[in-house]
Amino acid sequence: MKNLRSELRASILKKMRALLKSHGYKANGSRYRRDEDDLVKFIWLSSLPQTGPDCYCFTVDVSIASEVVVAHAPRIFFCGIDYVMAPYNNRIGWLSKHKQDYWWYVYSEKDCQDALQEIEDILVGRVFPMLDAIQTSGDLARVLREGQPGLSWPKAVQQWLADILEGKEAPPVPPGSTL
Repeated sequence: MKNLRSELRASILKKMRALLKSHGYKANGSRYRRDEDDLVKFIWLSSLPQTGPDCYCFTVDVSIASEVVVAHAPRIFFCGIDYVMAPYNNRIGWLSKHKQDYWWYVYSEKDCQDALQEIEDILVGRVFPMLDAIQTSGDLARVLREGQPGLSWPKAVQQWLADILEGKEAPPVPPGSTL
């Protein structure tokens, strides 16, 4: 028997799948992927497992991976194109009015609808336009150099990744690495 948490998660995934599919993303469980030349764009759902059977807590992550970076630094990016170890990795809360790492807590189908409407507004209003503007490795390098609140890599690693994406000389491991 499914608990409420499972039903809420299934409802969110079903509705997100429809939205993301209409924007060219292919689903694989709670991850959605769109391949564009040497860039791969991911949007995925992250959940907190410890919220109990009657609550579903989740956020939405966005990442952009690059074949160029994987080829340059295989010791760091040994998983190949991966949504977690991507040069660009952020949560949509940082790209929204919340301006922080934001998690949605839903306890009912109404809560799901409200959260999904907010997420759709963020995706359509901020995330999709940002992702559409990043078409090349150079575009991704520019975003990393400019920085954004919430990016998962330290600034020195962002600069190292930008150098790789721009085809500049860069060591095979990031600054300060012990590999």
